[in-house]
Amino acid sequence: MEAEISKARWPVRILRTLPASPAYAPVTGAALGLLGAVELVRVHGGTFTWLWVTTLAATVPLAWRSLYPVPMAYVVTVAALSSYVIRPELFFAVAIGGLVGLYHLAYRSKNPTRLAVAALIVLIVVIAAGRRWEDPEGLFGEPVVFAVSLIAVISLADAGRSRRRIRQEREVALARVVAAERQQAVLEERARIARELHDVVAHAVSVIAVQAETSQYIEPGLTDGGKEGFRRIAVSARSALTELRQVLDVLRQESDTAQTTPQPTLAELADLVRLHREAGERAELRVEGDPAELPQAVEMSAYRIVQEALTNARRHAPGATTHVTIIYRPAWVTVRVADDGGTRRSAAHPGPRGVGHGLLGMHERVAMLGGHLTMGPRDGGGFTVRAELPAGAGAPVRRSPVSPVHRREHHHGKD
Repeated sequence: MEAEISKARWPVRILRTLPASPAYAPVTGAALGLLGAVELVRVHGGTFTWLWVTTLAATVPLAWRSLYPVPMAYVVTVAALSSYVIRPELFFAVAIGGLVGLYHLAYRSKNPTRLAVAALIVLIVVIAAGRRWEDPEGLFGEPVVFAVSLIAVISLADAGRSRRRIRQEREVALARVVAAERQQAVLEERARIARELHDVVAHAVSVIAVQAETSQYIEPGLTDGGKEGFRRIAVSARSALTELRQVLDVLRQESDTAQTTPQPTLAELADLVRLHREAGERAELRVEGDPAELPQAVEMSAYRIVQEALTNARRHAPGATTHVTIIYRPAWVTVRVADDGGTRRSAAHPGPRGVGHGLLGMHERVAMLGGHLTMGPRDGGGFTVRAELPAGAGAPVRRSPVSPVHRREHHHGKD
């Protein structure tokens, strides 16, 4: 049964694959040119010179339609219409060539070109009808067939253009969906890698650093060389841990552009405080100690903490005076943002308290760097955020005595 169906469909397969053959266009162009010459010799004896030119021009260029489709379409269409003007008779070869050329022209051209071709067709039909006026039998014969054929070809070409446009739009939409799925898969994989690195590698490196730092207490008989060796191990472990945390921070970014976008630093805090003042609030910036070069992750985290704290003060304590203090120490940098509670109205009716994404982000940033974060209401009104961040790779890691979740519950921080 399947063999019979396959045999029945072989003509369809041939018709579908034949136009894709490299020899199809040259063979059909030469065949139509030969057929046009035979028609001229048989009907008119080859006496019409211009008909020879237009007939060959309307058929032979079809051999190059796969290489030069648009020039071929113009030449063949104009030649076929000119042949009909010279001699208003429908020669089979010329008609086929003209229809093929017109289809290519309408399929590949824009609306203005199609309108011009349609106007030219109407003109040719009017001229042909005028020349047939004295022949009532042919007046509504060939001109009508000619016009209907051309209109049908233009309609088919327009339908083909619509299908092509729809197919292209679907391909573009599909490409966007695939790109989005791939991007999502990349983000998920990066998040998974970040979790694995944090849970396994970061923990192991932290253990190495702690063991190296406490070795002199566990083994009091270590020589000076042994102590120096363990100290170097601890410094290297802390440095590796800092770099690993920076890598994790990059992996957690939701956009590839985040790796190339310049990140804010503490040197830009003056501009941040100025913007806070321009928004109608009061703020002061104070720096204690000698500013030192900090790791990029520490600079960015400190800036974001100040930015979020100023945003919370503006939202929950409008009119408050906010003091931003940066304290540089050899191993730590302290970021402190404190407001006085704002106007009486805002103090009497404070904004909603809760755990927001901003405060959660503070905890995550500080925890990632191995720092210490405290926040909560001040005596007499106001709110304070204080973060201590390691100033270098060798700085000791200090853990908060209360987990971030419990700390938020105790202090009911701003969102």
